[in-house]
Amino acid sequence: MTTVVSARIQLHSDSWQAYLTAARVIVPLTREEKGCIHYGFSIDLIEDCVVWISEEWESEDDLMAHLQSPHVSAFIALAEEMQILDADIKKYTVSEVGGF
Repeated sequence: MTTVVSARIQLHSDSWQAYLTAARVIVPLTREEKGCIHYGFSIDLIEDCVVWISEEWESEDDLMAHLQSPHVSAFIALAEEMQILDADIKKYTVSEVGGF
């Protein structure tokens, strides 16, 4: 089954640029990982300092391997030093995917 992650991260303005810089490093590395169907960060067009993360993985195991990768561990270590004001992260297990 496909695993999907959707996250909304709100940062303090002092951490905003550093977070985006760190994200630019992990996106291309993650897109090369086994089982990665989609991985992207988007800037909210209305809310300041809010980023959306969307991920689609072939399996839960692929997502778990991603979370243990060196580049994600480094990103998490950097993010822990930043001022994250709010984080809402949801994981979905999808049994069927089709066009819209």
